[in-house]
Amino acid sequence: MKEGGESDTIIVYNSSNGSTAKYAEWLSEVLECDVVNYNRKNLAYISLYRTVIFMSWIRAGEITRISMLRQNYDNFKLGEKNLFIAGIGIGPQDSEAYVDRIKNLNGVSGGIRLYYLPGRYDPDKVKGVDKTALAAMSGTMYDGMTGEDTEIMKERFAGGYDGVDPDNLRQLVQDVLVAQRS
Repeated sequence: MKEGGESDTIIVYNSSNGSTAKYAEWLSEVLECDVVNYNRKNLAYISLYRTVIFMSWIRAGEITRISMLRQNYDNFKLGEKNLFIAGIGIGPQDSEAYVDRIKNLNGVSGGIRLYYLPGRYDPDKVKGVDKTALAAMSGTMYDGMTGEDTEIMKERFAGGYDGVDPDNLRQLVQDVLVAQRS
């Protein structure tokens, strides 16, 4: 964290395979803001900032750890802040239906802005516990998705995918800069 309250923006991120951490690193460099890895203690820092960017990976449509943010919405006075949510996953970035599904499953509405960023998945690096979880979710993972979106996801799970690119942050950066000026 920067000393003396130099920044009024904080990024809180939760990363599993490094994709979200990389986006958080790039974003903090561009915005020259504070960044902390998600844990209950660090989540409390949110109350000290005017602009909050929460970034986490997506599992079966759920932005992981977002429930803790929702549970503390009033405690952290998030309604008074510029709040940005970024979900990182392997679904099709250009599918409006897929992004709407993520918004609906995560209760993202009103003035909260959701940004869906392409992540990374390597089937050869999935550990035993994660393989078991993926197998357990496979029956419902694609519920509510279009046929085309489902096929894209299945291909990426089977063959791997890497969509991590700093250019994916362009719109988020622009919107945060506008919010910081207001």
